[in-house]
Amino acid sequence: MMSVEQLLIQEPATSGAFFECQTHDIIEHAQTPSGWTLNYEQVSAGKFLGQVCQLQLPNIQIIEDKTNQAMIKSGEAFKNSICFSVSTNQSPSDLVCLGNVFTSPGLLVSDSQNLPELRTPAGLRVFNLSVQKDLLIEYIVKQNLAFEPGCSPYFFPFDNPQGQKVIAQATERIFLLSKQGKLVKPVHKKNAQDLLLLHLLDACETACLPPISSTRKKQMVDRARIYAIEHSDTPFSIMDLCNHVGASRRKLQYCFQDVLGISPVSFLRILRLNAVHKTLCTWGEEKQIQDIAAEWGFWHLGHFTSEYRNLFGERPSDTRSRTKSKFANLG
Repeated sequence: MMSVEQLLIQEPATSGAFFECQTHDIIEHAQTPSGWTLNYEQVSAGKFLGQVCQLQLPNIQIIEDKTNQAMIKSGEAFKNSICFSVSTNQSPSDLVCLGNVFTSPGLLVSDSQNLPELRTPAGLRVFNLSVQKDLLIEYIVKQNLAFEPGCSPYFFPFDNPQGQKVIAQATERIFLLSKQGKLVKPVHKKNAQDLLLLHLLDACETACLPPISSTRKKQMVDRARIYAIEHSDTPFSIMDLCNHVGASRRKLQYCFQDVLGISPVSFLRILRLNAVHKTLCTWGEEKQIQDIAAEWGFWHLGHFTSEYRNLFGERPSDTRSRTKSKFANLG
């Protein structure tokens, strides 16, 4: 098998394919990857810090996603591709996909237009490799592999502890080569791409769990989320929520704790705070902060400001000022 070191060929220091960005806001972070449409909600409290690195090979887009806060993530990846995601963290026990908890390292595989909702822990560093679907299917057919990429997500546990490290280290090395301007010629990019594909397809030959489907607990949480959004400006109680989803308070508590790691009350508050935050990060929004807060059920401005600052590490007015400054600089 070709080693990463074989790619060490001196080239001019102008590639243009590598992109790196430090982010300081969850909305900014979600909008950074090129070709992706993402929705992130911050779950843990504190100032957000993230990093996105991106590299485009002939048929693979690579995204390094690093964040310091726990999040709920959903959306779409690079079009017409299959997305392979691998964490560099040694224990992904807090990674929840559609309500399913994964306790050992593995490769999450999903269609780019049908990414599963994830609850990711704070401090997660993950590589997302979006492989052109037609090329991937061609290789699978030619190599007579059992893996059949489809709309449903799959999780491939690594058959040995080195599986996770091999993919992560190869990706890191390719990033470094591109950053140093040593990955310019088409043949070198293809070599790097083939190396990654070999590792990914090797991982997909291991024993695979059945397609990941949404658990009943996740479905109940989703019904509660929809109800909360539809009644964003109307005060309602946990009893109202229990009646709507058809569950007792205790059962609802268990569902939220298992799926999201937080209570229903905390989730509903976080959901509404993230909605206000997203609005404040939107260019051209001229409504008063207290009016935006009221639209999401926050009637006491002082309490709202305190809760907002606890979650995002800044006041609502700071968010708005930062947004105005950002777009003013772009203009």
